[in-house]
Amino acid sequence: MNGLKEVNDHLGHDAGDELILMIATVIKNNIRENDFVARLGSDEFLIIFEGLDEAASELVWQRIVREFEQINQNDKRLYIISVSHGIEAFIGGSNEYIDTVINLADEKMYREKKVLKKDLQIIREHS
Repeated sequence: MNGLKEVNDHLGHDAGDELILMIATVIKNNIRENDFVARLGSDEFLIIFEGLDEAASELVWQRIVREFEQINQNDKRLYIISVSHGIEAFIGGSNEYIDTVINLADEKMYREKKVLKKDLQIIREHS
């Protein structure tokens, strides 16, 4: 997620906790029961899509992003929800270390985050 620190610093940790829960809920509502989501760090989630390739995973991700966009448009929160992602395929039974796969996805996510955050304003202007 982009801007968790800003939300915590400007609006308080209750708002930051609300942001984390909102993101987790939207993700859970848009993945299948056999998929897996976990919070890795303060502002990172890992989603494992069982049996999906990168293209199919990207379609699920775009559905998640559309829901965040609808929330940003319709809700009157003091912040906007912004997320970045990186997708990396992993084939079970391969000799590839899961840490390597996660690091590759992380690199993609940080590249996207850098672009998105350049002109991003997380805290909404008070009207």
